[in-house]
Amino acid sequence: MILELKDGELDTKVLTSTVGGCAVNTSRSANFFLQSVGKRRRSVDFNERVMTIGAIGSDAQGLKVQSQLNRESVSFSVYKAENTMTGSCAVTVNNGDRTCIAILDACEKYPMSHMETVLNSESIKGTKIFYTTGFFLESSP
Repeated sequence: MILELKDGELDTKVLTSTVGGCAVNTSRSANFFLQSVGKRRRSVDFNERVMTIGAIGSDAQGLKVQSQLNRESVSFSVYKAENTMTGSCAVTVNNGDRTCIAILDACEKYPMSHMETVLNSESIKGTKIFYTTGFFLESSP
């Protein structure tokens, strides 16, 4: 629920929850674009041309992330951090100014060895776009 103060009166709005994060959302957008181009060109080989990596927790939110990427045919390799929640972010907008409050959780447990494994795997071959963030470089162990 969102609480908003308007003209001295408290107003409530429904909170919207979406799956994503910078890398996931960028990969989903690029994949949508490639699929749209493929449909216009009548190409059937535009699925799973975008790949992303990241970390999820062993919780329902992590399953939602995987499910969404599967539905949209985005290829992904996630590190599943046990006994940890998937990261989350609250976004507030005030007079057009955006503030993000991130809780990293699983992202802080992402091992660089996972990225090395993905970059040297067969699954990355044939990928047109590989997208991740540099955030792991600072937050991973």
